[in-house]
Amino acid sequence: MTAPNAITRFQDAYVEKVIDNLNDSPNVLWIVSEEAPTNSTWWNDHQISHIRAYESKKPYQHPIGYAGPIGSPDTVIYNSDVDWVAPEARILPVSSCGRGKPTCKANINDSDHSYFGMWNETAQQMRIPGQGDHDSEVIPISIPKLI
Repeated sequence: MTAPNAITRFQDAYVEKVIDNLNDSPNVLWIVSEEAPTNSTWWNDHQISHIRAYESKKPYQHPIGYAGPIGSPDTVIYNSDVDWVAPEARILPVSSCGRGKPTCKANINDSDHSYFGMWNETAQQMRIPGQGDHDSEVIPISIPKLI
């Protein structure tokens, strides 16, 4: 996908409804995609811009994140306009800077990226390498019907 299509306006409306319902909560982190296919870069960039513009008129502006698309280099997320990233790198870099705005992003270590197969390792092997990273476990949640 490289441009809006027939379903994009429905996706945008859904995103706006989610923002309308959750904007009064200060402790929200948005993520545009999690382990998306490599050909989803246009859609992810579109949603980053869409969320940023729509939320700019609201009381809260929440940090927007982007997890590395499967098979893409982490530079894709570092060069995006998000606030935080979840790279695919097993050992996280000292710097998460790129060409996007903001230039440098917060790193949130998504455990199934850096430690895929962690169920086969000992506690000592699962120590999270990196500097200043934050750990995030992947926890399934249910999302209420918003529309």
